[in-house]
Amino acid sequence: MDKTSSSSNIPEYLLPYIQKMTKGNSHINPPGCYSNFLKTPYPVDNDSNKGSIEVGVFYEHRFAFYYWMKWRMKRCLEYKEELHSFKAPNLVTMDNHDDFGADCGDFLKEDIIELNKTKNLGEIALFVWAGLRSSNDGHILPAVWLNVIGDVYLITTQVRQKEEIRCIKDCFDNSHNIHYVNDLGEFAKRWERSDYNNRTKDIYWDIDLDYFTKDDYYNGPIMSEEEICNVFETGKDGTHIILNAIAGLTFALEPKHSRGLFTALKFYSIWEKIFLTGNLSPFSNCDWRPECLQ
Repeated sequence: MDKTSSSSNIPEYLLPYIQKMTKGNSHINPPGCYSNFLKTPYPVDNDSNKGSIEVGVFYEHRFAFYYWMKWRMKRCLEYKEELHSFKAPNLVTMDNHDDFGADCGDFLKEDIIELNKTKNLGEIALFVWAGLRSSNDGHILPAVWLNVIGDVYLITTQVRQKEEIRCIKDCFDNSHNIHYVNDLGEFAKRWERSDYNNRTKDIYWDIDLDYFTKDDYYNGPIMSEEEICNVFETGKDGTHIILNAIAGLTFALEPKHSRGLFTALKFYSIWEKIFLTGNLSPFSNCDWRPECLQ
């Protein structure tokens, strides 16, 4: 039988590895996560030099929370903002499911209040893996509750989830509007009508690749490349808004719901083909396609 620590059921031989992961500002990537950097599609501060955004790709959707927390940590340091007054970027998420989460029961508030105090990426990665819902459908609400993200626009194919705006208060008593919309075109209309109330107009674009399946069945039909192109062509107004304000980009492969890993990667490669001049990799020099920015 494995020896366990006196204060927990964690085997003693694992404790040094957990301590290593949570010691200092660990830069160990969370399991199943990969990230790269891409030039922003717009000039920064009206300068001709472009900045960059991080692109996170992961198997399980809840790991988007890790990137959002990481980016807030960086922005708070860069802009010298406090957590309670942080101008949180808005979230535009495309998903076949509603991953917002229930209003209660999906997380322990006392746990994420403690998490909110950390500046350790290893702690955040460990919490996301073990502390958020393993069904990957409850990671948005805790991010809202911690003021990690601002307003939320859920572009979802689940018709039963469409509803008017609802407002949620975070732990600092800031208000966040949650919008359910049908497509990128409806998002654009809703965005133009929104009252930002001194919030930033920056956007995190989050895509669960199961969005490109046609129903919620594991073996159901999927969108063709032509249909996926049409999603973005007919939603051009929405993509222009996103690309002019994008501050971070995340992709969830979710092979269980995307008809397998091969199909999920096919969806991702079609997205790259539509928006980028090449494949995004550490040594590539790809950029945004000019026609996507017009």
